[in-house]
Amino acid sequence: MTGEPGDGGLEPAAAFEGRRERRTAQVLAAVGRLLAAHGRPGVRARALSARANVVVALDGLPAGAAPLVVRSPTRTDLLAGQDPADPWRHHQELGLARRLADGGAPVVPPATDDDVLPAGPHLVDGLVLTVWRAGRAPRPDELTPQALGGALHALHAAGRRDPGAAALPPLGPVAGDLDLLLATAARLRAADPGLLERLHEARAAVTGPLLAADRTTWQAVHGDAHPGNVLVLGGRLVWNDLEDACLAPPAWDLGTLRSSARTDGAAALRAYGAAGGPVPDPAALVPWVAARDLQRAAWTALRARTPAGLAEVHALLDGLLAA
Repeated sequence: MTGEPGDGGLEPAAAFEGRRERRTAQVLAAVGRLLAAHGRPGVRARALSARANVVVALDGLPAGAAPLVVRSPTRTDLLAGQDPADPWRHHQELGLARRLADGGAPVVPPATDDDVLPAGPHLVDGLVLTVWRAGRAPRPDELTPQALGGALHALHAAGRRDPGAAALPPLGPVAGDLDLLLATAARLRAADPGLLERLHEARAAVTGPLLAADRTTWQAVHGDAHPGNVLVLGGRLVWNDLEDACLAPPAWDLGTLRSSARTDGAAALRAYGAAGGPVPDPAALVPWVAARDLQRAAWTALRARTPAGLAEVHALLDGLLAA
C-alpha cells in the first residue's frame, strides 16, 4: 500500500485503523450470516477485539448453551499466504486444540457439533471463521509466574504425546511465516531500502543454526507462549490462540515466556521446572530469545507508521547482528 506523499512509503496510522474497522464490520456480518445458516436468528454477534484476529462474542444464547466466541484472522491470513478457500492452517489449529483438550491439556477447546455453532472452519464471504469455547481474561492474582510456568509445563507434557506433532511446521513462526512476513513487507523498500536486506541477513544468522539443530526433542509447542495468550476457563489457566503451534523444542516457548515483559520470566521458568521441567540452562535459551527478537523486529517493521518505528527495528537488528 502506498502512503501519503512525503511519508516515505509508510502507511498512515489513520488508514491502518480504517482497514481494521472495515474488517471488523465484515466479520460481524459474516458471523450473522453463519448464525442464520445454522438456524440461530436470535443469537447476536458482538465484537470483542480486533488485533491479529477479530474476536466476536455470541450473545442471546439459548439457556444452558456453552458460551462461545468466533475468531477470524486479519494479518495472519495475509502473512501466511493462505487461500481462504483452503484454510489448512485452521484445520491444523482446530485439530491440535481438540486433541490436546480431549487429553486434559490446559487449552481453549474448539466448539463441538452439539454447540450453537460447530467449530468449523467456516468460509463465509471469503472470510475464515472458527468457533471456540469462551474463556475470560485472567485477573492479576491468577496470572502469576507460578501459574504460567505450571500451565506451560502441562501443555508441553501433552504436546510430547500428540500423535499429530510431526505434521506441524518446523519452527513455523520463525522460519516459513517469517519469510512470508518479510515478503509482505515489501512496501518498506520505499521507506527504508536497506531494512529488508538487514532483516533477511538477521534471519539467516539467527534461524539457520536452529533449523539445522538435532530434532530429537522437538514436539508440539504453542509457538507464541506469552501471557497475552492465556485465558481462564473451567477455573484454571488455559492457553489460547494455537495458530502459531509448530514442531519445535520446548525451548522455543520457554524463551518466549522468559523474555516476556508481562511477567517475571525467570520465576515462570522456575515454576516450570518445579512442575517437572526440565528447564534449559539460561545460556541455552539465548538463541531462542534471539529468534523471538527477530520475529518482533519483523512485526515492528511491518507495523511501522513513522521513522521512529523504523529506527526501533534497526536497534533490534543491531543487537541481533552484533551477537
